[in-house]
Amino acid sequence: MLSKPCREAELLEAIRRHLSLEYRYSAGPARSSHPMPLPGACLLPELGARLRAAAHVADDERLNELIAELLPEQAGMADELQRIADRFAYDELENLVQARTLGAPT
Repeated sequence: MLSKPCREAELLEAIRRHLSLEYRYSAGPARSSHPMPLPGACLLPELGARLRAAAHVADDERLNELIAELLPEQAGMADELQRIADRFAYDELENLVQARTLGAPT
């Protein structure tokens, strides 16, 4: 039994367990699906922390509000974050925000 909201990894593990599946992963090198940020494509630490916190608890409403707070020059990043949020890929969103937050450890 999973409680909502659940993480992708938890859901896939429950499916694997209940259906007796074995996942196969590619042997290729792990690559980030996100390119390095362009200059100006970074988040301020406070907004980054609030975005990560909302993603961590899967708060869609709050994520939408916070994404809307991005500056007009950050429209590309806002679009990317919104696409990820719309797919409910909260772990991916947290990782991207972490990578794009100024001064955040990587």
